[in-house]
Amino acid sequence: MKHNVIYLGNNARACDYIHCHKDFNVTAVICQSKMINDELLTCCYVREIPIIEIKNHANLSEQLNLAAGTFDFVIMLSFGIMIREEILQSHTIYNIHPSYLPKYKGKNCTFYTIMGGEKEAGISLHKVTTGIDEGEIISRKTIPLYYWMGNIALWENLLEQVPNLLTDLNDFLSDNNYPTFINNNEHYFPPVDQSMLYITGVMPAKDIINLVRSQENYSGVRFAYNNTDHVIKKVKVSCLDKADLESYTINENVISEGSTPVGIILNDKYYLKLS
Repeated sequence: MKHNVIYLGNNARACDYIHCHKDFNVTAVICQSKMINDELLTCCYVREIPIIEIKNHANLSEQLNLAAGTFDFVIMLSFGIMIREEILQSHTIYNIHPSYLPKYKGKNCTFYTIMGGEKEAGISLHKVTTGIDEGEIISRKTIPLYYWMGNIALWENLLEQVPNLLTDLNDFLSDNNYPTFINNNEHYFPPVDQSMLYITGVMPAKDIINLVRSQENYSGVRFAYNNTDHVIKKVKVSCLDKADLESYTINENVISEGSTPVGIILNDKYYLKLS
């Protein structure tokens, strides 16, 4: 017997992973109006899943109450509204969180995972409580986090584990003795703000590389140079003797072309090539 669920969020792949799983069926999608995107709309039209747009917590509570009796529980991923106790008293909600809980809690967990220089990343499914990413952990999986993977590849590879999380959720629901994992109220990381997305000529190379990796699907990082913010979207380590230094200007360890920074010298052999 399939579990009928409402999906809360804006990620189309997660929605379809749930809907196509042999043990689950998505009866409706609830998404914030400002987070609606073409991929999610396309998924809902292909699968003929009703999509409900909301603006706030009151809208969410109202829509869940209206749908009562048509779904068994809610599965959430990439949903920006905090769930309050009044909803949890009436509805069971499970959250898919892109980290190996209880590590890296918070909205921007993949950012902190990349910045931490981790060799692997995790994704977890837990029961929602009023605490941020707290609640009983039902399943968690890991994937390799290779140096060449930016935020886009990280998300894609993590989402491929969603069917495995769902299989574990189904086992949990059918087995009263299913072993779960203890969560806690620690390891929370605050949301990323713009001040954290600046690089400098004296930052460690790994921090610059990881910062750029973390922002590949956003608007890049910033390099404040010559009183101007320059957008940096790609960076790699290159041999200094391959750089056309005669056509560039070197100011301390920053290589520039006109007023635009194009590199940061690391030592007498290598430099960070910026673009």
